[in-house]
Amino acid sequence: MSITKLYTGISNFIVELPNDPINHVRHFFAMSYWQSILAFVFVVITIASLVFIYKKWGRQKATFAAFGIGIIGAITFGLMYQFTNTLLNELGYNWVSEAELWLKLISQIFLGLIALVIPFYIFTSIIKVINYKGGASMKGKTYGLSFVMMSVMIIIGITVAFVLFPLVKVINNNINYMPAIEPFSGDHGTEETIISIPEMIVGWVPYSLTIFSSTTYIVAVIVLAIIFGGIIKFTKKTNPEASNKLYNFFDHFSTLINVFFRWVMVLIPFVIATRLSMIGLGVNWNYWKGSLGIVAVYFLGIAILAVIMFAITYFAMQGNNRLKRYRKNIAPLWLNSFINHNVPATVPVTTQTSTNLGNCEEVSIFNTTLGSTMGMAACGGFFPTLITLFAMDATGLATPALLAFAFITIFLISFGSTGQASTDIVVLFTSLSILGFSHEQVDTIITIAILLITFIEPFNVMIDTTGHVTVATVAERYHSKNKHLINPIDSLPKL
Repeated sequence: MSITKLYTGISNFIVELPNDPINHVRHFFAMSYWQSILAFVFVVITIASLVFIYKKWGRQKATFAAFGIGIIGAITFGLMYQFTNTLLNELGYNWVSEAELWLKLISQIFLGLIALVIPFYIFTSIIKVINYKGGASMKGKTYGLSFVMMSVMIIIGITVAFVLFPLVKVINNNINYMPAIEPFSGDHGTEETIISIPEMIVGWVPYSLTIFSSTTYIVAVIVLAIIFGGIIKFTKKTNPEASNKLYNFFDHFSTLINVFFRWVMVLIPFVIATRLSMIGLGVNWNYWKGSLGIVAVYFLGIAILAVIMFAITYFAMQGNNRLKRYRKNIAPLWLNSFINHNVPATVPVTTQTSTNLGNCEEVSIFNTTLGSTMGMAACGGFFPTLITLFAMDATGLATPALLAFAFITIFLISFGSTGQASTDIVVLFTSLSILGFSHEQVDTIITIAILLITFIEPFNVMIDTTGHVTVATVAERYHSKNKHLINPIDSLPKL
């Protein structure tokens, strides 16, 4: 929605109000029918209930409660949709369009806030990666090898998703996807349409910010971050004090951005409950149906990634009983990753796993800590790529040129996204925006991804941490040869 449409809509409401005050006021509040009033009440009760559950039992319980509330809402609105009259009123609206305005209110505010913070998120993350201090004692090629291997982990994740793309096409070939803008999406009329309160909120304020997620701005952000990061790094030799001050400034700013982003993620249960209830109105039902098939493809990809990382680690390991040592030490790491759902939280266990596999402590600490900043094979590579390919094929955008562009785009965005629990959402949202998806499509696809992430995030973290151990093992093989060290595995007792 443009500022012109916002101004025109409000002006028309004021001008037309005396002619039909009752209908215009009802439409202004998007409550022309008892069904749309019920939708508003449902949103209010959902917010109050989830706030109580969130404060009482935490986010995880609130998320599962959101599923229950969403299913109840979907059944309720589905029955209303089937058995009540949905004819348009005098102003060209029906209760379904008004109900949707309220039900998608939270999700579109959520996406607007993400659009606002993503450029700063990527900018500060790239600077921190370039000036990463964890490897101060690791010089030269060993230091660079770890960065290269972390990037390779992302590329492997993206590549596996592309390899499985034919299966995605098979799933989509059996589904007839709806257009980007649904018949009752709230985007009705012309510039002269009288605007409603929820349209004012979700139509202008949040989505005016998505300009920051366009191709031009994101590319500019990445380039500027690389330049600033390089300046800070090379200034360190000539003026270390100034370099440290600049780095500390961006470090504090990055902390502020991450805190803000975590606050935005608090909205996830509310998004799940309200958007899930819209299924009852038939909104984007085919996208939801297609996502069920994507789950099967996802787990196949996770299995392939696990095998690839095992193979790389096995051939990079030194000493005897490599298979037995790997199997014995990887199980605790997977269990810890499954419980924590967050890569940075698993760093101590990941480091210990790497050390137990025979990697020296210096290499293990550096690589597993670096892994909390980059190298997300699943969260930053495989999962967002799989969902992006699903969306591209469903909307007819899967041309060879755009697929190649998507590969490069996702890699660059993933490289500049820190290892927080929201990495997959950041990469997916930014890639969809850059590839030209409409607001309605992004809203639908991100909502589906959030629902999937609720259940599959532990598996993403398992693969990410396994990849970091793999990188540490490869770096250790080079590191020990480069320093002519006796392999520390020789001093370990036989299993």
